[in-house]
Amino acid sequence: MKRSTMLVATSASILGFALVRGFVLLDFYGAILFSFFGMVSALAVACSVRALSEGKRLSACICGLLAVLTLAPVAFPKACFADYPFMATMADIQRRVRSIQRELNTDPELSGVDLEFMAPSGTKQKWVQATGSVETKHAFERLKSNLERLEFLIRYNLLVGGEKIEADQP
Repeated sequence: MKRSTMLVATSASILGFALVRGFVLLDFYGAILFSFFGMVSALAVACSVRALSEGKRLSACICGLLAVLTLAPVAFPKACFADYPFMATMADIQRRVRSIQRELNTDPELSGVDLEFMAPSGTKQKWVQATGSVETKHAFERLKSNLERLEFLIRYNLLVGGEKIEADQP
């Protein structure tokens, strides 16, 4: 196998690992964050291989060490990010909100409701905002039972049969 082919394969593997790991652990923004570490690591691997082929062992060792160190946050996020538990919790809540939103979109009575996870910066408040409209009180009760699975503060801003409902539910 040629050196250039091996470099491309190694770089693609590192970047793919970082993207998938970031998406699985921390959702879309985690994929972006971890892909940055993956790109730096892939570049360091390329520099290490080039230095090794030119006989510069010290440079190759330094670049190899840099490649390993930049992959450390991807491989061991809990040890590298102080706020990892918070980040993982927020990503999990966003996944659950999107899952319930998909379920609501398939139900004709509840498809007029949009869910959005709200976490304003600078505050510790977090909630799920339910906006839109439903036709009947029965549909509203079904919506409430669906949203109870989130186990999170829900704020409603809905029209239920023409009547406006604005309420917080713990």
